[in-house]
Amino acid sequence: AAAAAAQPAASASSRSAGEASEAPKGTVDARTIVIDDTFSCSPASLFEALVQEDRVQAYTQSPAKINPKVNGEYSVFGGNVQGYFTELIPNEKIALKWRFKSWTEGHFSDVVITLTGDESSTKLKLQQTGVPTEDFERAQVGWRTQQFERMKMILGFGSHIGFSL
Repeated sequence: AAAAAAQPAASASSRSAGEASEAPKGTVDARTIVIDDTFSCSPASLFEALVQEDRVQAYTQSPAKINPKVNGEYSVFGGNVQGYFTELIPNEKIALKWRFKSWTEGHFSDVVITLTGDESSTKLKLQQTGVPTEDFERAQVGWRTQQFERMKMILGFGSHIGFSL
């Protein structure tokens, strides 16, 4: 089963996780998304599904522009999610600057996706820092429902359940 944890982003001021506070002018009050999930495929297959434009368009069922190289464009859901790659280690790691189009101009979160596994199963860990608090749930639910669950259904990367007669 997939587990998600939310942690407040580290900041210079000390405050408890449940306390609301106003961010200093020019900064964004942000949180961190952590998602762990398992896919029934090899790390190579999952890596390709995350960075190949035609595969992303297949499971998101929306326009995407993806150029999988450092500083290459990452645009999905018809441009509503934008960014660029900062690091790519084939079959192991994807790092992105990532933002919703609606965010304050110039504000990007940092996404790091790591993949570990074998030919039949891959563990994915996503950590996204700098997510504006008001969009935390939207981003977290989006990764799960608009990306990972769709990959499992459409690309066949979901759990394989055996039936015996």
